[in-house]
Amino acid sequence: SCCGTQYGVAKNVTIHPIRVLDCHGSGWGSDVIAAMEWAMNHDNGGRPKVVSMSLGGEFSQLDNDVVRSLHEAGVTVVVAAGNDYDDACKYSPASASKVISVGASNTKDRLPGFTNYGACVDILAPGTHINS
Repeated sequence: SCCGTQYGVAKNVTIHPIRVLDCHGSGWGSDVIAAMEWAMNHDNGGRPKVVSMSLGGEFSQLDNDVVRSLHEAGVTVVVAAGNDYDDACKYSPASASKVISVGASNTKDRLPGFTNYGACVDILAPGTHINS
């Protein structure tokens, strides 16, 4: 977790949760794009914006273009590298050039058997046994 009163590093932030997937993790790409566009256009009173997305799908140039638009509007975009134990460059938005793509590490500081990897992964972060 990035934010919260008990866990996370940011204690004094405003969070705008935007649900784009159903309870089974399924959804429409158009809903993801609409959520990114809302985040880009939402008036945040001049404060910095960060979009965090723990989702992904097959490579989509359209998704990656919308992420680039977010970046160009001054929004920091952080995404999960993916959970397919595959090259993150095959998936969006992890393959977008203007994101911070985060892969998982385990308690032994190694890649767990689910995280995506490769040149499109910018950083690893703890991804197993996390209290949030």
